[in-house]
Order: sequence, then C-alpha cells, then structure tokens
Amino acid sequence: MKEIFEYCSMSKLLLVKWIGKFSMDGYMSGIERFVVETEKNEIENVIHDIRKLDFNFKQNDIKAIANARIEHIDNMHNSIYITSKPQDVVFAILFAELIKNQNINHCSTIEMAIKLLGQEANYENIYTVFKKLETRVS
Repeated sequence: MKEIFEYCSMSKLLLVKWIGKFSMDGYMSGIERFVVETEKNEIENVIHDIRKLDFNFKQNDIKAIANARIEHIDNMHNSIYITSKPQDVVFAILFAELIKNQNINHCSTIEMAIKLLGQEANYENIYTVFKKLETRVS
C-alpha cells in the first residue's frame, strides 16, 4: 500500500491518495510519515482519494483503522473520501460512524469533494494540486 499527499496551503487542505492493497502496516507507516511531514501545517480539510485502494477487510479492521486515526492524529478536520467502488463507500460510511465529532463524507469526484468542503473559491488551486498528485501516481 502506498499513501501520497500534497498540501494546499491557501485552502489549508491536504489531498491524500491511497494506492494498492490495503495493509494495516502500510496505514500505520503512512500515519507516522503524515504526522512528521505535516506537523507545521494548519490542516482544516482532507480529501482522501481511495479509488485505487484495494480494500479486503472485515468490519473489525475498520475499527482498528479508526482507532489508529484517533490515537495518532490530534487534528480535528473535515474529511471527504473520493470513492468509486461499493467497498469504498462501505468503508467511508463505517469509518465516519467511528470517528466522532468530525465531518466525514464521501463522493465520487474531486469537484464534488471541493463543493462539499465549501472550497469552490479555491477550486483552480485545489484542482491543480490534485492533478500534481495524480502525476506522482502514474
């Protein structure tokens, strides 16, 4: 599993792309790297693109992911998950139920994610950073 991210300082938005077969070890490595590399950023919103992530887990695994998120990331931010498969949607819904006091939602496009976060004024900047992130994947 690979996790790559880009920060949009203008909109205090972090874009994260998850790729490959999900593993808890990979997730924990990503969290550790995320905490170190984004420590000084004021993150208010996060868009997670999970369309290229292969989920193959049970509901207890989602609980473990949520617990790791709660334990290691103090920042209370809004999260949008970009989904394309039924298992992506199931993950986003169940994960949102486990993370309390945060606005977590899901949709199928970057355009809708930007709209759900109320960041339409920063659309061009966010879309440009998202495309930069896409090129790091290919």
